[in-house]
Amino acid sequence: PGTTIARKQAGSSTMATTTNTLMKLLNFVALPLLSSSCCAIQLLLNAISAGLGCVGFNSYLGPLRPYFLSFLMYSTTILSFPSSSSLIEKGAFRRSTQKWVITFVVSWLIALMPEIVYAWNNVSSRRRVTSIKKEDNSALETTKATLELDIPSMGCVACINKINSSIRQQEEQPNTYQFNILDASSWLTTTTKDDSNNSERKKKGGKAKISFTTSSKDAVENAVDDIVNSVEKSGFACYVDKLSIEGLNT
Repeated sequence: PGTTIARKQAGSSTMATTTNTLMKLLNFVALPLLSSSCCAIQLLLNAISAGLGCVGFNSYLGPLRPYFLSFLMYSTTILSFPSSSSLIEKGAFRRSTQKWVITFVVSWLIALMPEIVYAWNNVSSRRRVTSIKKEDNSALETTKATLELDIPSMGCVACINKINSSIRQQEEQPNTYQFNILDASSWLTTTTKDDSNNSERKKKGGKAKISFTTSSKDAVENAVDDIVNSVEKSGFACYVDKLSIEGLNT
């Protein structure tokens, strides 16, 4: 009988440990990822796969994100804060508080990954524009152009980050013509204007706008082809929406 009781107690202890581990994984790994619409996973996939494109996490998880964030706030504050029993021993309370702070920070860094990536994209774009303005290209005879792309498969800020990176990397590729990107930005679109009835309708995807210079007007077409190929190689099918060349719109 004693052995049976000991086995039951050991089994109960193992089950309790397993349940506790699963709950921690749910609260501090799965819930933060869901709260970010799996933005961290999309960034990881973008890093390891050049032509994967958007998996579509945000399309399904984006509408539920406010609920996940609410659950995460409750989990990381009410449920996870050190209990009053740890106040009895100062060392235990200090260790519990330190663990809670680390868990809280890491969880919310993951959950707020879309906002962090969005801010990083904006800062990177502004730094690039500032550095370009400092360069003196007055001696070069160039043609300025602005290209707008329609990218239906865009779904989140991780897609924006990858598209911007692919466009800027194209400038570093060897070309037979002078090619310089002045500014490159992309964004998600939620609505588009329907000219047939002068109304707006929902539209998935996004757009990209690239301002660049080339050595001549003839080289603009080559630059557009290279930019489009660069975006498509990164996993995003795109279409030329508008091209402006020194006041001539096409």
